Amino acid sequence: MTTVRRGIPTSLPAEIDDTARKLRRTLQGKENFTGIKVENQRVEDFLAKTDGSKLTSASGLNTAVVETAAIQLAGASAYLSAFQDTSQTLSTTEQNCQGVTFTTTGENLEVFFSFYLNVWHPAGGSIDTTLRLYRQGTLIWDFVVEATGGDFAFGWQSVVVTDAPAAGSYLYQLTTQVSVATFSTATASSRFLSVTERKR
Repeated sequence: MTTVRRGIPTSLPAEIDDTARKLRRTLQGKENFTGIKVENQRVEDFLAKTDGSKLTSASGLNTAVVETAAIQLAGASAYLSAFQDTSQTLSTTEQNCQGVTFTTTGENLEVFFSFYLNVWHPAGGSIDTTLRLYRQGTLIWDFVVEATGGDFAFGWQSVVVTDAPAAGSYLYQLTTQVSVATFSTATASSRFLSVTERKR
């Protein structure tokens, strides 16, 4: 029987008292802790279900202990790039500046490109440079670099474009095209393009 003095039990039910005694002896280093129960289950039985070998088996864990089907360890991000340091003369005909063929599992992609643009057009009128990014022939991004005062445009062109195609292999191509042929200089150098797949 449990007796109470000033609202505090002076003795405990046998099962709780036995667990408390074992816990006290365990903390004192006098008893192996596996003798204690966790949720009415002996600790050594619980640990037997969580050892390294049984974690690899769907039947090694009790229902609702760990839902193994929900555990997914994604691999590292995939990455591929291409670089050409040579200078390319631009043209009024659209031409390839850089390209990479990338195989994706269907996750989100980051397509990054960078190159140095140098355009000088001393004649009257203006000159523009159109940049286009294609995925397997499909235009996914474009931008027009307008020459300052219609005469010159120079500097690094660096852009990140996100894409989310279905799983498969795709050729990503960056192209350039100038609006007029009456330029003194129109080049793209240090041409870099990379594709990165971000794993969840």
